Amino acid sequence: MMTVENNLARGGQKFLTPVRHETVLVQLEAPTALDVDRPETFELVDGNNLIMQFAISSLYVVDGTVNPARFCAALSRTLQRFPTAAGRLGRKGDDWHIDLCNAPVPVHVASSPSHHVLPHLHSADRLARSDDAPSAAYVVQPTPHVELYVDKVDLAAAMTGASDAYLCSFVLTHMGDGRTVVGLSWHHVLGDQVIGLWAMTCVC
Repeated sequence: MMTVENNLARGGQKFLTPVRHETVLVQLEAPTALDVDRPETFELVDGNNLIMQFAISSLYVVDGTVNPARFCAALSRTLQRFPTAAGRLGRKGDDWHIDLCNAPVPVHVASSPSHHVLPHLHSADRLARSDDAPSAAYVVQPTPHVELYVDKVDLAAAMTGASDAYLCSFVLTHMGDGRTVVGLSWHHVLGDQVIGLWAMTCVC
C-alpha cells in the first residue's frame, strides 16, 4: 500500500494522506417514503443560485472500526427514508427539481496509518459530541484539510443531471489508531448541515 506524505500542517507537521481501496455503489431499499403517491420528481420551491452552487462537507469521527458492509446496509435503509439523496437534478425552464430515479450513492473505503485525523484539530472544529450524533466521537466542521476525507460533490456535473452526477457521497477512512472517519459530501439542494447530521445519525 502506498501512502503520500503531506506537509499541510502549521509549523511543518506531517501526516499521511488516506488511500482509497474500493468503491461500493449503494442502492436504496424500495419502496421509499415517497412511493405512496408514486411521484417521479421532487420540486424545489426555491431553485435559486444560493442553494444550487455549493456543497457541504463534514467529517464524523467514530471511536472504533466501522464495518463497510454494515454501513452500506444501513445507508440503503436510510435512503429509503430520504430518497432525494439518491436522485439527480433536473430542470424545466427556470424551475429545478430532483428526479427520483433511485440512483446509487457511492461509498469509498480508505485507510490511513495516521493517528491524527487532521494536522491541527482545535476544540473550535468540534461541532457535535456523542450525545448529538450517537456513535460519533465528534463532528469536524469544514477546514482546508477536510477534503482529504471526502469525495466532493461535483456541482457543475450535478447541474447537468448526468446519471453519474451524484448529490451525496461517503468515504469511510480507517485510521491507524482504530478510529473511523466518515466523510460526507452533500449538495445543498438536499438540505443544510442539520439535515446532513440527521442523515448521518440515521445511518449510524
